[in-house]
Amino acid sequence: MSETKRYYVDFYDMIDGWGTFGFFNDRLFDKPNDATKICDKLNSELHENNKLAGEHYGVIDSKINKEIYCGQNEKYRNEIIKFE
Repeated sequence: MSETKRYYVDFYDMIDGWGTFGFFNDRLFDKPNDATKICDKLNSELHENNKLAGEHYGVIDSKINKEIYCGQNEKYRNEIIKFE
């Protein structure tokens, strides 16, 4: 059995919160920068009303069980480059 990839691009819903880690296999990554690219793409396709409500895609780190990258926050986005 192989180890699950560490980083997951998940959607934060204003009512339900975060989804289930790893639900979409194509959103699992070994490197955070690979995950941020998909995260940015998905956020760019998200309707503005969803964004205004706080909904967004983010990168979750399974080791610490927290969002480490929020594609909606420009300062936060720039810091992730230093992470890898």
